[in-house]
Amino acid sequence: MQKSEIWMIKPVKPPAVRKQCPGCGKGLYERTGRFRVNANGNRLDVWLIYRCMQCGKSWNMEILERVESGKLSEEKLLKYQENDEEEALRAACSNFLMNQNRVEALWETLEYEVEKSGREELMQEPHRISDQAAVIVIRIRNEYALPIRFGRLLAGELGISGGKVKTLVETGKIRLPEGMTLKSKISVTAQTGLCIYLEDLGGTG
Repeated sequence: MQKSEIWMIKPVKPPAVRKQCPGCGKGLYERTGRFRVNANGNRLDVWLIYRCMQCGKSWNMEILERVESGKLSEEKLLKYQENDEEEALRAACSNFLMNQNRVEALWETLEYEVEKSGREELMQEPHRISDQAAVIVIRIRNEYALPIRFGRLLAGELGISGGKVKTLVETGKIRLPEGMTLKSKISVTAQTGLCIYLEDLGGTG
């Protein structure tokens, strides 16, 4: 048997956006979690509403432009109209939309949580990092494609310093996916999932 954990990364507070405010001249906006939907004939425009963190002036980030209403499912339209929280989070965490609207997401302001579930797996050849200890296989799911560095994630979830994480990697007690380092961002393979192998030390101390 071998221990396995699934770490599901979910945003709690999406990143602030850098954009100059025409009202106060400051440059930081936060999302409100509300959409603006405008129907013009058989076409729809959809925006996610932001507000300036200094003066409260609103700015709308374009989500959909001139989409034919018939091409948008009723379920999707209802989510926009009812300000669906998950839909708003996805939009506020989308690098594609940020680039399309020519604004910068300040990912250092992102707040996220990790939901963990564990199980034991029957494997013919359990993975081992050393001759003495089996490992815990950590499978990462990052469906929002949040650009979080491995170092930040591991330090936060293992409750240890970044320096300690680095030492565990250097000594082989944590094995990252091939080609990845602690500075690598998890989002690069968000669709396929990732596996980290952590020696089961009974506490990293």
